[in-house]
Amino acid sequence: MRYKVLMRGFLLIFLMCSSGYLTAQSSIFAGNLNWADWESPLSSEQRKTKLDELIGAPKVPSFIVQQYKAGTNHDAFHFTDANSDSELDVIFNGPVGNSDGVIVFIKAGSTYIVSNTLGGEIIEIERSRLSGLLLFKILQNPCCPAEEQYRLIAHLSTRPNDVKLLTSVEYSYKRNTELPDTFFSPKPFVTTRTHYNLRAQPRIDSKSNDWTESIGGNVVAIYPVGSIGKAIAEKVDEKGRLWWFVVMENNLQPTKSLLVYKKPTNMSMGWMSQRFLKVLRNN
Repeated sequence: MRYKVLMRGFLLIFLMCSSGYLTAQSSIFAGNLNWADWESPLSSEQRKTKLDELIGAPKVPSFIVQQYKAGTNHDAFHFTDANSDSELDVIFNGPVGNSDGVIVFIKAGSTYIVSNTLGGEIIEIERSRLSGLLLFKILQNPCCPAEEQYRLIAHLSTRPNDVKLLTSVEYSYKRNTELPDTFFSPKPFVTTRTHYNLRAQPRIDSKSNDWTESIGGNVVAIYPVGSIGKAIAEKVDEKGRLWWFVVMENNLQPTKSLLVYKKPTNMSMGWMSQRFLKVLRNN
């Protein structure tokens, strides 16, 4: 009995920590970024002067310099104070190879410190109340072919002469996954049946999918008993079966999966029948 109580407490702590990413973002699917809310107003002359200064700084990727000189990426630069030091930094979100990418340039005296590159499009920005640093929600749509999509939560990390975009959590799901229209507060659960299916749609479909690989129909992963996750939406199918849209913590390695399994940051999303999901309550 004591073991069960301790184990349930551990699971709840684990889930509450990771659920913070969901509640803090309102929803991992929200994406209503308006750059005007974050950019500092500059005249055309001021903007050109600052961009010319940035392009002339050391360690700016050569492809950015080439695109800038060709005039193909000017709209991808956004001036804002990314680290709350009252200096204007630059967030680049534009063409990187065959897709879009994110790079942050932190103003340091007369030059800039350049971050690493993360692929994707910024769809939401927040500022940490503790550190004053920006946090980005990024949508990634891999190419060739785009069967799997990702939503990242990336934190800006700044140290002397070292700036990084650190992925704190990564949500992966199949491209044709049916996404909910409405969401509720995260509801922690544990699977009580082994070989439990995570599906792309809230229905049992044993035949159709448009992916290169297949486990069976619209199944994207199979989880062992004791797997934990969070339900954030629900839907009832035509047969009256209740489905939950879930975020799987991947605390246990899936028996099979067509999604990325990468601890500790990756989580998988899809639909599970609610029947063998036991809600974990803090009481």
